[in-house]
Amino acid sequence: MNRAPAHLFQKCLLFLCLLAAQCLTSCSGCDGKKNTQDTPAANSREISAADSVPSHYERNEGKERVIVFVHGVYGSAAGTWTCASTGMTWPKLLLNDPTFTNTDIYVAQYPTHFVNNLMSIDDQVSNLMNRFEGDGVFSKHNEVVFVAHSLGGLVVQRLLLTHHELAAKVRFIYFLSTPQEGSQVARLGHILNGDPNLQQMFSGDSNTYLQNIEAEWMGANFGIPRYCTIERKATKGLLVVDRQSGTRNCQKVVALDEDHSGVAKPCSKNDDSYVALRVAEEANPVLHRETANREWRSYQPVDCNRTNSGVLDASVSLDPNLDEKVIGSASAYYEKSDHTKGETGPTVISQQGNTAKVQYGFNGEDAGFNCRGGHTTIVVSFPIERKVPVQ
Repeated sequence: MNRAPAHLFQKCLLFLCLLAAQCLTSCSGCDGKKNTQDTPAANSREISAADSVPSHYERNEGKERVIVFVHGVYGSAAGTWTCASTGMTWPKLLLNDPTFTNTDIYVAQYPTHFVNNLMSIDDQVSNLMNRFEGDGVFSKHNEVVFVAHSLGGLVVQRLLLTHHELAAKVRFIYFLSTPQEGSQVARLGHILNGDPNLQQMFSGDSNTYLQNIEAEWMGANFGIPRYCTIERKATKGLLVVDRQSGTRNCQKVVALDEDHSGVAKPCSKNDDSYVALRVAEEANPVLHRETANREWRSYQPVDCNRTNSGVLDASVSLDPNLDEKVIGSASAYYEKSDHTKGETGPTVISQQGNTAKVQYGFNGEDAGFNCRGGHTTIVVSFPIERKVPVQ
């Protein structure tokens, strides 16, 4: 009579034991430490949802520049940048490097879903922009540098194409194995999570979407330097992003002896991906704005008992590399006048940017035994603003 309940009890007990064993083997964060090992599961999605952290500053000291790390669509602010052997993240490595002393460090987090994704690239852009506004990424800094892994590079490009006003502050972008072709996007999905396509993350066909991004980017003419690294180790027997797809429109390309995930996980300052970013930083130093005066001069002679007068076009050159621009009205004066009299002006009568029209007039001394003729120099001073490297 009691055998059936006992048998049922044994079945229930066996089920609970199996369930407990499964929970224990799958709990990567139960001991309070993040699982940053490159296990097959970690490689396929880089980090579990439990290991995710919100967007945050690693350093927020009001520096001129901020370096923004943007993970890919299967990554996170925690796992994408974490070295498995040391547990150290790339953003934290920058904190003690003198090259990056003049930069704040920001790590972005936006929603990514390993399965049942409902977020398009445009949705992720809107979410990321909300974080940037809330944390003052652009409003509190004069310069922004993006380090973007995988499809995070597409998110960054779409962000700037959606908000053109932000592009003027972006000094350069470093793309880490970012696919620029639709076929590579399909391969990424197939290798990393078994999904043969990632159309749910795009507004339409991935090839068309990427073609539109490229066309819009070229048309925007932002002039933002693009640096790229590419992986040379296979993931599951294939290169996730090959050279052709990962190097389009890049000023400089560095090949790394890493797989798709490893390109974003330097373990030391001597690792190739870290060195590549440092070289780009040194080639594009942090700048701050300063004001100065740029002067134009014109030597004017005059004979005895003669009048010298007229209108001159004064113009100064501006260095585009320093983003120089005229910020106010030009002024004019005579310098080192000799044997002249009856001076009028010089007066700036019109100005357009770095060019001004100046009216002037003066007479030479009266003719006589001691008259040697006269001269003066007309000086036109333009107030300018420029960007110079931070010392």
